[in-house]
Amino acid sequence: MSEVVEVILYKAKVGVAEHQLTRAALAITPVLQEMAGFISRDFGVAKDGSYMDVLCWQDMPSAKAAAAKVTNIPLCGEFFDLVDQEQMQFNYFTKVA
Repeated sequence: MSEVVEVILYKAKVGVAEHQLTRAALAITPVLQEMAGFISRDFGVAKDGSYMDVLCWQDMPSAKAAAAKVTNIPLCGEFFDLVDQEQMQFNYFTKVA
């Protein structure tokens, strides 16, 4: 199976400060690192206040299992509560090289 790159683009809910969302986003990195198939995570913020997460997984089943799992983890829920989930964009790419 091929590695999968998961790219998530999102914005904070109205009233959420950048430092709040950044702190919550970085707090879940250890949770993600413990998930089966996890390879790496890059997190960033743009000047316009949008955020991106780039997660690398060993394969698509690992990526999908992790996505299902995080919804039941309280620390991840605290992060998701700060995100405008209606604007979240999820993309999955098969790594070629």
